Amino acid sequence: LIAHNNDAFDLPFIRSEFERNELTLPKWPYIDSLKFSRKYRPDLPRHSLQHLREYHGFPANNAHRALDDVIVLHQVFSEMIDDLTMDTILELMSEKQVLRHMPFGKHRGKPLKEIPPDYVRWLHENGALDKPDNQELKDAFSKLGMIPN
Repeated sequence: LIAHNNDAFDLPFIRSEFERNELTLPKWPYIDSLKFSRKYRPDLPRHSLQHLREYHGFPANNAHRALDDVIVLHQVFSEMIDDLTMDTILELMSEKQVLRHMPFGKHRGKPLKEIPPDYVRWLHENGALDKPDNQELKDAFSKLGMIPN
């Protein structure tokens, strides 16, 4: 199952619905194309589905409409993995991402070691680093000694 922001949005929703209906979640491979994009194209300024659509030169559509987003995801993800096997994709996605640059906010794109300590503390104290999408960022700040383990 491939979705953009799968780990933080789609998969928890699907898991909840399966549990609510007392069903077992299939043991499919789950790929988050947002994380994939951040990992393999860290040079891009943004990794939203629409930015990736523009970057790869696909025509505009009705963003945030389910069918249109699926079509764009198919186009973009197909382009990103064109020369990779599924085993390679799954193997690479299972490797933990090592962030080196701030992925969002007013310090987006800056090396993590250059982010002001008060900003990192604010992120930590306000729970921003506790979101599933930000686990790699939290780990990176922790390794740099900018937040407690």
